[in-house]
Amino acid sequence: MGQPTFSPTAAPGQEPPPLQVMRLGLGYQTTALVFVMTRLGIADHIADGPVSSTELAKLTGAHPESLLRFLRAAAAFGLCQIVDSDKFGPSPLSECLRSGPKSLQGFALGMGQAGHLRPFEHLYTGVMENRSVAQDALGMPMWEYYDAHPETKATLTAHLDEVTAMVAPLVAQNFDLSRFKRIVDVGSNQGHFLSAILAAAPHATGVLFDRPEVMDEARRTMAEKGLIDRVELIGGDFREEVPAGGDLYLLKGIMHDWDNEPAGRILANCHRASQPGSSLLSLEGIVRDEPPLDPMVHLIDLAMLLLVGGRERTRKEFDQLFGGAGYRIEQVVPLPMLAYFPYHIIEARRQ
Repeated sequence: MGQPTFSPTAAPGQEPPPLQVMRLGLGYQTTALVFVMTRLGIADHIADGPVSSTELAKLTGAHPESLLRFLRAAAAFGLCQIVDSDKFGPSPLSECLRSGPKSLQGFALGMGQAGHLRPFEHLYTGVMENRSVAQDALGMPMWEYYDAHPETKATLTAHLDEVTAMVAPLVAQNFDLSRFKRIVDVGSNQGHFLSAILAAAPHATGVLFDRPEVMDEARRTMAEKGLIDRVELIGGDFREEVPAGGDLYLLKGIMHDWDNEPAGRILANCHRASQPGSSLLSLEGIVRDEPPLDPMVHLIDLAMLLLVGGRERTRKEFDQLFGGAGYRIEQVVPLPMLAYFPYHIIEARRQ
């Protein structure tokens, strides 16, 4: 029986199974392509039209011959276009990696960092033992690793800011914020999400709640947004308690960082602190457990397990989690697909 023949130009869903498996197995190499493409700033350099590899080598400081080989590989995956044998121009994918609004530079740099890659080397252990492997891979828990590596942490922050810039306007369009008076953002980080929410709720005041060490940066953000007089900044640990008296509590991407017991405790803290009949708005992905499965959500689910011991959840699991903390889910609103993550607005009412 002869060797199978593969078409190098077949679309990814149309390739023979052996080639599909090979492409999946080489995924770590394409991660590196996207990371280096972004780190070198190639997308910005070619934004206005084709540039020779020699000129790009001068602009980036890369070795000319190695850079040419890299650019050919990048072009083969659509990260740029090869115009002739030695010139490279923009592509739809490179546009995503340019500086500016809707950029995915933070994502590209974050996914290529050791803090994200090394835990996946321990996927077998995570699956067998049902636990985070950050200590095994990085020598310390994930959040400690980010604190100890400011440059890596900056890429995570940049990516979260990218997501916030895309998702916040959609929340304002799909959820009536005008009826709330005191909005508490739990785990607000620098406050970019809260500032966008307050713009859609002009009669509300806000509470920015996160770790004490982020308060200085959060204060600068609120000042830049002209919201310093409308926002109270409170440092603390949401695993212990959250600020009281809100009629809307925001949890953007918080639940998936935690397994059920700590996630339930965070929700219970919100319930205890909030007003009777108040609302809680959680932004999360929702896992489908039947076809068609969303590969991105399930990869993120594994990342949460390995990095921090968290998880993505099905709708039924969210009902159980929220119900156990004294909330009833009123509605779930799917938002348009943002980059790679299908956010949903989960609105819950305090019982």
